Amino acid sequence: MSRFTAPLLVTPMSDGRTWLIVSDDFRYEVGAEGSGEEIHVPQWMATDFASVPRPVWWFAAPWGRHGHAAVVHDAGYYLQTRSRHDYDRTFLEGMTVLGTNVVKARLMYWAVRAFGGFAWRANARRSAEDPGWKIEDPVDLGLPAGPAAVEVLCLHREDAPSVRTMRAEVASRP
Repeated sequence: MSRFTAPLLVTPMSDGRTWLIVSDDFRYEVGAEGSGEEIHVPQWMATDFASVPRPVWWFAAPWGRHGHAAVVHDAGYYLQTRSRHDYDRTFLEGMTVLGTNVVKARLMYWAVRAFGGFAWRANARRSAEDPGWKIEDPVDLGLPAGPAAVEVLCLHREDAPSVRTMRAEVASRP
């Protein structure tokens, strides 16, 4: 079975809809674990998770169990190093790995097959005009460049305190 290689770390942008990928090691192994095929989500890439129209959020919100697969799909539509159909199939596969409800996963897959061509073509045009358009510069966001920028936004995973420790710390504050 396929797998996501690391936790997905994101931080919100001020527009309330866009998130930035903080992780530099978030990847999805396509097909099967150890297949050698993977999609690497670029660090500082902007994502809206799943581009779901608001009236349908009662059924499938932009984030949720399918969120990691949606980010990989966003990266694929941005990078365009494979065919659109491959990225759409990977979206379905990723949702399956994450345990997304089968009906929801199939409907979301068919929605990107039916309507994703608009975003695919728009991304291709935008990338031709402005390469790197979907990657934010952490310095422009007021963050230090390089690994220090990630440290500003999150603790190292291996150093992160447990939820129990954090709750105890908050409870002990006056």
